[in-house]
Amino acid sequence: MRKFSYILLFALVFAVCLPLCADTVYLKNGNTLKGKIVRQTNTEVEIQVGHSGTVTIGRSEVEKVEINEDYGALDKPPKEEEPEEPQNQKTGAKPSGFRGFILGLTLGFILLAAVFAFPIVGFCLWLAIRIFDSDNPKNRYLIAVLWLIALFALSIPVGILLPEPAAPVVNIILTMLVLMLYYKLGFLKAVLVFFFTIILEVLAVILILVVLWAALTAA
Repeated sequence: MRKFSYILLFALVFAVCLPLCADTVYLKNGNTLKGKIVRQTNTEVEIQVGHSGTVTIGRSEVEKVEINEDYGALDKPPKEEEPEEPQNQKTGAKPSGFRGFILGLTLGFILLAAVFAFPIVGFCLWLAIRIFDSDNPKNRYLIAVLWLIALFALSIPVGILLPEPAAPVVNIILTMLVLMLYYKLGFLKAVLVFFFTIILEVLAVILILVVLWAALTAA
């Protein structure tokens, strides 16, 4: 009889203390549910309430969730399911034909820039020297284009070896040295030729864009 009393007393204490150490779900309507959190997602919370079974509550109805680690459940935030990417995006693999097309298109743009840029910029340089020093015996259009090609070739190792802020400064200095040493221009006149060449280049680019826009709209 005494043994049965001890068992009954232990069961009573366990029944009283169980809600104190259980997980708690606070609802927005003021009610609470105590038990063991079984599962949490972005849309719902599933809690086992005593022997009554499992209750599923929508996240929109939940105010907060308190997890008692001693009760055996961990408060882990629900993980958002990431959409699966197609296999070709994960591996980065692309059809060889598409890659070859992109490479060919890039090389084509570089070739067009080399074919059209040097003659246009060379003409701008020749015209600027012609304006500020019309009697210069070394001012030849072909020589101006060749100087631009040489400066462009020098700018490649300069851009690789020097940091970004220093590379443009070195290119400007090289251009000024060409104007002063080869074309025998004074410093002030060389500065005027340099900046006027840039202005002519901008105007040439604007003119080309206007012509292309007119051609495309007419088509």
